Amino acid sequence: MESLGILLALVGGLVASPLFCLVLVYFVRSLPLLATFGVWVSAIVLAIAAVEISFLGFMGALRLREVVGPWFPYLHFVFTASAPAALACVSLLGRRTLARWWYAVAVVCWLVGAGVIFLQYDVSETLYGIDGTGGPYSTL
Repeated sequence: MESLGILLALVGGLVASPLFCLVLVYFVRSLPLLATFGVWVSAIVLAIAAVEISFLGFMGALRLREVVGPWFPYLHFVFTASAPAALACVSLLGRRTLARWWYAVAVVCWLVGAGVIFLQYDVSETLYGIDGTGGPYSTL
């Protein structure tokens, strides 16, 4: 069943990523105040996600869960799942933008999103075990 979820997320991203980039380039860029706000918020989210993924690589999911506490899985999901959209916003809405190559940005964001999906499954299975059983933090 997890394979079906992964497949649906990857296929959905093939549609969502270019559509999101198109909306950013053709609609949001025409609203300078919104575009500037989007760039700043996205830069912060992207920086937090990069720091969190770096700590995850150095410490591992179990140790990072011990350090951060019970909010870690939720924070991890929010920041890593937001990373592809934040990358698109930073790439397409800034003063020095890649808007002319929005389709390439869409591909890169889809690849980042695919990596995030697999990272999320890895963290979840490390903490809770396969299907929520057998992990150090599983409730079953």
